[in-house]
Amino acid sequence: MTRDLTRRHARVLGLVQAAARLADPHDPLGVEVRRELVRTTGLSPANVDLCLRSHLEHHASPGDIARLVACSTPVPSVHLLLSANVFVAALRALALALAASTQVRVRASTREPAFVRALLAAVHDPAIVAAVDLVDDLSPASGDEIHLYGRNETIAAICARMPDGVRVRVHGTGMGIALVAQDVDIDRAASAIAADVVPFDQRGCLSPRVVYAHGPPQRARALAARLASALASWDARVPLGRLDGDELADVARYRDTLAVVGDCFPAGSGVVGLLFDDTCVLVSPVGRNLHVVATGDGGGAASTIRALAPHVAAVGISPGSRDPWIGQMIGALPHARRSPLGSMQRPAFDGPVDLRFPAALTPSEVVARLR
Repeated sequence: MTRDLTRRHARVLGLVQAAARLADPHDPLGVEVRRELVRTTGLSPANVDLCLRSHLEHHASPGDIARLVACSTPVPSVHLLLSANVFVAALRALALALAASTQVRVRASTREPAFVRALLAAVHDPAIVAAVDLVDDLSPASGDEIHLYGRNETIAAICARMPDGVRVRVHGTGMGIALVAQDVDIDRAASAIAADVVPFDQRGCLSPRVVYAHGPPQRARALAARLASALASWDARVPLGRLDGDELADVARYRDTLAVVGDCFPAGSGVVGLLFDDTCVLVSPVGRNLHVVATGDGGGAASTIRALAPHVAAVGISPGSRDPWIGQMIGALPHARRSPLGSMQRPAFDGPVDLRFPAALTPSEVVARLR
């Protein structure tokens, strides 16, 4: 490893070690950040604790860190805009920035600034302290790199005001899709998918929102019923947090639609919808809701998945399946991050989560692709 790679690796490792303090519910910083995150995110205390313990990458392996560093291109300066939806994403975002530069300017989300501030407060490495500045505004110059996390509309608006000499790395709006093959156990699949839904109350780009179930209609109905039961059981341990007005309106609209075109299963705080037409594109809203689609061997599901592909950041796959249908569906999602069901919210710490924009773009290219 060259001296430069060693230093870049050390900066990322120091950040991961700082994250371990926040994951620890007995560390004073871990106690304080839990209190702050309940206030800023609207998640229940149990969900905040779950996300810090199980979905913050504080156990990243040396190999994964090496891969993350290797996929980062050194640049003089990185400007970083964070999103609020998945607070732990700030660790990976800052790690990617530090792997690329010793000058990192970070603008925290105005809705959720607590996590990144706590993370930086937990840092002991003076090289990281010297490299990172929290700022109120980002003004990248030509030759700088900017990493933008958030809604596509926000990213496009920012890029429209930016000089074309800036390199942009995009991490935009996304969702997850789960694929349940016909040769896997339904109960096991339902439990795994429910575990992927609960963290962050389904707001992240890795959270499954649509489940395609291969096989006869009665198999999809049985899966929907088991998903509803699994989600309801989570409610007792990790209650649903606060939903805003728009989110509540989306849930009401989804339930009204299902009353006309499909079936609806109560699932604790949320619902599981069921549709037997795999040519219809319908996505469940956030807030622990799932949309199950029964699909046979025709091309309907692949066609609808291709239509959704620009929005799909993650796909969950039944582990151990030999169903050739899985390969057909994955072929329609070439840029989605693949994970076993139950691990969609725990991707390897080996680079960006979102693989839909693998290369840096100019601001005008970003605007053209997102609008």
